[in-house]
Amino acid sequence: MEEIVKEYKNEDITVIWYPAKCTQSQCCFKAYSEVFDPKKRPWVQLSNGETEKIIRTVEACPSGALSYYFNKKEEKAPAETKPVLVRLSPAGSVKIEGTFIFRDETGKETLIENDTVAICRCGISNRKPFCDGMHKTLDAWKALGKNTEKK
Repeated sequence: MEEIVKEYKNEDITVIWYPAKCTQSQCCFKAYSEVFDPKKRPWVQLSNGETEKIIRTVEACPSGALSYYFNKKEEKAPAETKPVLVRLSPAGSVKIEGTFIFRDETGKETLIENDTVAICRCGISNRKPFCDGMHKTLDAWKALGKNTEKK
């Protein structure tokens, strides 16, 4: 099955969205609703915002579903290897970012390079081992005996 990838461009940058990686955190929408609005089509409207703020919003995407590149090659920053960072969301996924080898339950290895993946820990994702945001269905999370209240 071919992965769906969407691209949105303005004069300066191209924003790339990988829907299958999105965990529906809504960070982009909450940070910059003029540009990222799931009720509009297309849901990303770069012409409604400032490039620098769009870049900051995309860089804050916790799942790595959003990324960007500069349209002019001379502006493109060289790829830099990041150290591996693991973040645990209180009522959500485990986010791993950087360059590392991911081995699934079958032993299949995948090289992840300077990217972010969100790993399911609620057990109800339809994309295991990756998170698809299903943990947000409170009834499912509670059924697993997890505390869904924010502290």
